[in-house]
Amino acid sequence: MTTFRAGYLFKKITEKIGYKLNSELEQYDLTLSQLRVLTMIIDAHNDNQSIVQRDIESELKLSNPTVTGIIKRLELKDYVIKKSCSNDKRANYLLPTAKAIAIGKKIPQIFDKSSELLLSCLSKEEQDNLKDYLNRILKNLEEHL
Repeated sequence: MTTFRAGYLFKKITEKIGYKLNSELEQYDLTLSQLRVLTMIIDAHNDNQSIVQRDIESELKLSNPTVTGIIKRLELKDYVIKKSCSNDKRANYLLPTAKAIAIGKKIPQIFDKSSELLLSCLSKEEQDNLKDYLNRILKNLEEHL
């Protein structure tokens, strides 16, 4: 008897949807990893909040070198600018450019398109059940990890 390997299926689905999202983002010269960082910067800006690299590292649980590389690439692509922090000379505020803000308005449509593809094989009832199951799985993991 074959064992049901939920983790394997979750990983394969994540890989496939990541591939699809990366191909959608090519038109903006972005990767999914870059978009995750850029979204945090845009959200902070929209909430009139300041954000520094350490905030991104902490929230996304990424290493300093990884975030440094992503931010450098976003700067080169004219999506992010750095502004010196007045109270901490070692840190820089990260601000989205006008180009980034324009892309930020398109992000929900990009994710909606991927979600539609992901769920198109399920009925509305099945989608509702799946959402419930996934939320229960997540809650269970949060309680035990």
